[in-house]
Amino acid sequence: MKFITIMGSPKKNGKTAFTLSLFEDHMRKAGHEIERINAIDININNCQECYACRRKSSEHGCPQKDDWDMLSKKLIAADGVIYATPLFCYGMSGQIKPIMDRHFSLMNKDLLKGKLSAELVTCGGEEANNADCIQTIFRRAFDINKGNKFKTTVVGTYVAESSVKPDFEKRAEVVAEKMFNDFNCAIGRLWNLITQ
Repeated sequence: MKFITIMGSPKKNGKTAFTLSLFEDHMRKAGHEIERINAIDININNCQECYACRRKSSEHGCPQKDDWDMLSKKLIAADGVIYATPLFCYGMSGQIKPIMDRHFSLMNKDLLKGKLSAELVTCGGEEANNADCIQTIFRRAFDINKGNKFKTTVVGTYVAESSVKPDFEKRAEVVAEKMFNDFNCAIGRLWNLITQ
């Protein structure tokens, strides 16, 4: 299967990238194709709220000329998408926010329907449930069983906490392995549905 990972950290070699790489390595070893998109390497403008995209149901329909056309085509062609971001002020990073906002052009269409999705959040703090808001927002938008805007099957929302502590890498490995195992289960369920 083919998966797109969108890495939303301003640092290409930071804690978010590290944790996401562990997951990507597991998936590659299992035979899946992984393509990473670094948010800082692409040009995605802010949504202009012009609603031009609402007039088209078979494509994104956004009239802006930037990298959203390329990225949305990759998302639509993939079997699943993993969004990764550090936690900034209890929300997503400024680097990934325009990408998430431009998903508006895919909202309430069947272009992502049936795809697997997940969210990975890394955070430096130790505050209990400090990523709960961003997880709720993600599920409300992407989970076909919750908010149903993008009609994907959310495999999970994952948090790698306390990235400033020296044992972070070990804990990141646990999170990445859990993600991988959950994706294996989800892929197995999809395969069973297809072959029945």
